[in-house]
Amino acid sequence: MKGLIDRDSLKSNNRITGDDMNRTTVKDGDLIKIDYTVRLEDGTVMGSTLDNEPVEAIVGNGDLIPGLEKAVVGVVCGDSKSVKLVCDEAYGPRIDEMVQELDRCKLPEGFEPVIGQKLELAGDDDSLFATIIEISEEKIKIDANHLLAGKDIVVDFRIVDVK
Repeated sequence: MKGLIDRDSLKSNNRITGDDMNRTTVKDGDLIKIDYTVRLEDGTVMGSTLDNEPVEAIVGNGDLIPGLEKAVVGVVCGDSKSVKLVCDEAYGPRIDEMVQELDRCKLPEGFEPVIGQKLELAGDDDSLFATIIEISEEKIKIDANHLLAGKDIVVDFRIVDVK
């Protein structure tokens, strides 16, 4: 998320490459380490692992977004690939019902909402995260859609390790 990364930089960063790397082909059930950069079609970078550690995921376990899960299968460890994912293969469509208004009087005493602020909403089994998008005297409007819901994205990735 910190800097603009072009596709070629995935091949030339300081991660282990070549003879030092396992050259296994990715298949379902493999534990992989993956570096990636997610960007919008206009090139705007929305997230990247390149300034941090690669992400570990079990292929076919739902650890990755659906389109990326499919795209990694068959890729040889050490290789890079770029895939365009439509919203249904990425973070899904925007869901209007995920935008809600809450009465400010029901918020904790002393809580001062700020537009863009993230809230964790506790549910029976899980938590849901939402962003405050509008504030009025009596209500706040929150959006619990993922930031990239409804958007087509491009994912540039490189398989760093396969086990």
